[in-house]
Amino acid sequence: MEESKNETMIEYKKFREILKKYSIKISIRPRMKKSLGNVSFSNLIITFKLNKNIEDYKDIYTYVRYMTKYCINTKLNLVYKVKLKKLYQEIIKLNIEYNDSDYFILQNRILKLYEEKEKKEYKNNINLLEEYIKINNQFELKLDLPNEIYFRKFNGRVFGKFYTKDNKIVIDKRLEEFPRALNFVLYHEMLHKKYHSNIKRRMKFHTKSFKELEKIHPDYQYSKDIMRNLI
Repeated sequence: MEESKNETMIEYKKFREILKKYSIKISIRPRMKKSLGNVSFSNLIITFKLNKNIEDYKDIYTYVRYMTKYCINTKLNLVYKVKLKKLYQEIIKLNIEYNDSDYFILQNRILKLYEEKEKKEYKNNINLLEEYIKINNQFELKLDLPNEIYFRKFNGRVFGKFYTKDNKIVIDKRLEEFPRALNFVLYHEMLHKKYHSNIKRRMKFHTKSFKELEKIHPDYQYSKDIMRNLI
């Protein structure tokens, strides 16, 4: 078994050397979602841009081999096509187990990962909506429901946003572990929805009167301390 594993790693090393020989770049794209990847052609460099969940060389080999064959059969600059044909002729000789169906198995695996992630996010969205309704009743804000309300990752001092045009509220994922602070930030964004929804010109939103309304929340100071520590 160990010997077989070593042989496989030797073949993958040969694969990397072939890629280097033909100036083929592998780029992992963190923001790529359900797509497995794409191929770009620029300045005689071919770049295979891969989903961040394609990590091991078996997956990379599968993707490169399948897409190389696919690109050869498309309308492509002759220089790139010749390079891809040479690449393909060499990588198919490697002793790496491969079947065209491996590509679709890989594709289904990536899709399943994102489906599971979306289910988790959907569950979080329901929790946020419940929190929204609870705050709306507690502080008698008399607000209608937003079109969307969900978590996403912010950076720095931003922990939430109310988008006036889209009527949506987005809360920073850092607050998922701090429900009291999350409740305050959601309350803060709901104040924006209540008092700033119809404003079409630039103005100072965080006025003295707005800050007084913030302080009504029982976890005002606690939440400020939490957010300060998260920056």
